[in-house]
Amino acid sequence: MIVVSYVTLFSVVGGLMLKESVRELLASFLKVDRARLQSETSLDELGLDSLAAIELIFEIEERFRVRVPGERAAEFRSVRTIAEAVRALQAAGA
Repeated sequence: MIVVSYVTLFSVVGGLMLKESVRELLASFLKVDRARLQSETSLDELGLDSLAAIELIFEIEERFRVRVPGERAAEFRSVRTIAEAVRALQAAGA
């Protein structure tokens, strides 16, 4: 018998929903098919330049209601790393 706590289940489901929201945002922002955006797809592979990266940070802040400190922006390299950073920022109340 497998016992899963509601907290664990909520965390897993929330993480998956967040990752899908990040994929949706990136697909729209970069004008690419969502199917191209796997967890480890590098934003560099998709041609994100430094100006677009700054604009993307603004989009992320608005969409997920977080403030991304400059030193954290460098962590935003893939769907997975963006989702993880957003989750951490939300948990910290940033």
